[in-house]
Order: sequence, then C-alpha cells, then structure tokens
Amino acid sequence: MDNSKPWYLSKTVWGALIVIAATLLRLTGYDVSEADLQTIVDPVINVISNTMTAIGAVMALVGRFKANKQIK
Repeated sequence: MDNSKPWYLSKTVWGALIVIAATLLRLTGYDVSEADLQTIVDPVINVISNTMTAIGAVMALVGRFKANKQIK
C-alpha cells in the first residue's frame, strides 16, 4: 500500500502557506491573529479535498461514457 498523498492535501503544506501569507499581511500592516490562522486551515483543506473528490467522480463518469466496451 502506498502511504503517500498529493501535496495539496497536506495540512502541513497548507498551514505553512497560510502562515507565510499571514506573515506577509502583517508586514504590510494587516493584523492576523493565531486564531484567524487556525480557523482558515481546516476549511481550506476541506474545500480542496471535496473539489478533488468531485473532479475524480466526473473523470470516472467521463471515462465510462467514452469507453469502447460495455459493462456486463
């Protein structure tokens, strides 16, 4: 079994990207609290995960309709 996952489903990667964005915002004068950061990471992961699931389902259906052989 493969224990890997795509980078875009990693909470660590998204957490780091959000912290970088928050740091840049702080440098430009916007106040971003730690609570703000915590409330952002999980919804971002959920949206990405759900989007990828939907894309996978659409790809499966398209593949089935384009297939040359019948399902028995």
